[in-house]
Amino acid sequence: MTENESLIWASSHYLTEQLPKEFANWSEEQVDEFILSNPWQPFENWSAQDVWELIEDLAGSVRELIHFILEKQEKK
Repeated sequence: MTENESLIWASSHYLTEQLPKEFANWSEEQVDEFILSNPWQPFENWSAQDVWELIEDLAGSVRELIHFILEKQEKK
């Protein structure tokens, strides 16, 4: 899973529409606008930056988990 794939996956946990594949080519302002236009109800009053931090944290965690699982399988 690439970093962008993990960010797209994680965004679906905080947004009503997940980030599209082309988001990596967007400006920060475009990403912020997308986040503010598509928040899941519990995050409607959060800033784009705060939601983005949640997305980044979850994306990083899932990449770490995948890495851990793959390492564990290689040791078998």
